[in-house]
Amino acid sequence: MGLTLEEFRKLSDAELVTRHDQQAENLTESTSLYLNELNRRAAERSEHATRVLSVINAALAVAAVAVAVIALLIDS
Repeated sequence: MGLTLEEFRKLSDAELVTRHDQQAENLTESTSLYLNELNRRAAERSEHATRVLSVINAALAVAAVAVAVIALLIDS
């Protein structure tokens, strides 16, 4: 019997690889299911890292503007 989506998403990456390898031996179930889940997780991690870097970039841009404004005020 197959796993529910919730159970499936709770599997560790190592467990997904193990199940993939077991299925690849039998070829009774599509192994792409496990590979797709690993790819989805990798994309999710990448998206998170991109969001974090975007926030850091925005904070640095605000800091640069603040420094520029302060420099203009000091020069006047």
